[in-house]
Parts: sequence; C-alpha cells; structure tokens
Amino acid sequence: MCIRDRAYIIQSINEAFDEVEFSFLEIAKAAYNVGFAAAGRAGSCALVCVVHNNKVYVANSGDCMGMLLKEGPNGTMIPIKATHKFNASSKKEQARLTQQFQNEKDIFVCRPGSEKACYVKNRLQPTRSFGDFGLKYSEFNNPQKKSGLNRHITDFTGPYINHRPDIKTFTLDKSDRYLIIGTDGLWDELRREDIANIVQQNKGKNNELGKVVMDSALKHAADKSKISVEEMGNIPPGSKRRSIHDDITFIIADPVSYTHLRAHETGRNLVCRLLLEKKKGMG
Repeated sequence: MCIRDRAYIIQSINEAFDEVEFSFLEIAKAAYNVGFAAAGRAGSCALVCVVHNNKVYVANSGDCMGMLLKEGPNGTMIPIKATHKFNASSKKEQARLTQQFQNEKDIFVCRPGSEKACYVKNRLQPTRSFGDFGLKYSEFNNPQKKSGLNRHITDFTGPYINHRPDIKTFTLDKSDRYLIIGTDGLWDELRREDIANIVQQNKGKNNELGKVVMDSALKHAADKSKISVEEMGNIPPGSKRRSIHDDITFIIADPVSYTHLRAHETGRNLVCRLLLEKKKGMG
C-alpha cells in the first residue's frame, strides 16, 4: 500500500466520524430546544476497524478496546494491544485533562474508594464519544438552570470531551489469527491475557469461540458478586443487573480471511452468529 492510500483511509475514517457527530448534533439541538433534556445526555462510544490489503486501521473514540492475537512459533497465542482506553479512570487521560483544564479541580471526579469509577466533571466516564453534548457545548449546559434538564456546570469552559477517533495502524501477516474488539463490559471481566488463554484452549473451535468467551466473562461477573450465572441470568436488564456487569458486546474476526464471529449478551440470551464473508488474499 502506498502512503497516499493510507492517508486517504485515515482521512475517510475521520470524515465519517465527523459526519456522525455533526448529524447527531443537529437532531439533538432540535430535540433539546423543545424540552427533551435527554438529547443533551445521549451518546455512544465507537470502535471501528477497517481492513485493507495487509493493513488494519483501528479507530477508537471512547472506552471500547481491541486487541490482535498472533500465533507464536510454538503455537501459543500472543495478545497485542490495539487501542488506548479513553476513559476518565485512565491515568493518561487524567493527566491530559488536568493539564488542559488546570483551573478546574473537578475536571474528573472519582467515586470514594474506587479508582476505576472516575467521571469527567462528575458526569461521564468516557473522555471521547459521539454526542454527550452537555459536556461539549454551553447551549446544552442548561444555562437557565431549569429543573428537569441537564445538571448545570458552573463556569462552563468545554468542550471537555470530543468525538475524534484515535487511529492506529497494524501490518498483518499470516501469524495474525484474531482481531477482537469489544465494549468496556468485556474488558471489565477479562484481560487480554485471559482471552488469549481461552482461544489457546479452544483452537479449531471457531463456531464455539464467541460463546466460550462470553460464558467466561459472565462467570467472572457472577463470581465477583458471589452468585451463580443462572441466578444472575434471572435478574432482568436494569440498574440491578448493571451493578453486576456492564454491557458485554464483542466481535472476534479473522483479519486475514475476514471471518467474523459476533457475540453479545441480550437479557438472558446469548446471541452469537458466525458470518462468513468472501475470503480475500493478503494482497
């Protein structure tokens, strides 16, 4: 691939993120102005991977994370970090926020006794996301301090967060076995090394791999709460279930053959399907 191709792909990814953000902004403005306060709080993280020839571009805005799994000479799975976590609990992000907003002591606030529960302006954990305009624009900051709308931030100096993706590029070869991307709920329960070990123990079982990873994540969540997976599954979606584990959604992909295994947990049911796409060469 020539440098021009790489620059074009990165530019296209950035423009796509901009289009989503600013299209949503127009919708949110219209809703917010007629009293729908939730429009100022709605938002989403995004993690996008683009595979082109022998390159994979990983674009991350928020606290989803990704990894590559390479197969070493002795057949072991080697985890490679593919993203940085843009979350107020990250020491790197805390240092950046403190430097950028030196006069705001509440630029991030951590819950008592928990270094992993930190929030930008005591409101949001991700430091990058689509939407969440109450942390980006003063007009969504409830300037008239009306009840029922967003909590007002005194002396607003935002934007405190942004939607721009951090884009990393990796060169693929035949040792790359899996590309795994997932919401923060997956990584709350399993480390990269844990997933590498799960894959190692289930070689050749691609049809089952998503379910095995999901089952392991849910078991870890249940064990932390000292309940069984069955007991946890009987808890309906909502605040109580959310207190046990966050949303767990992930994709396992073979970046060389473009075989994708998607899995997410919905209520009591695991939804897991194998998508086979046209196999392509490395180019």
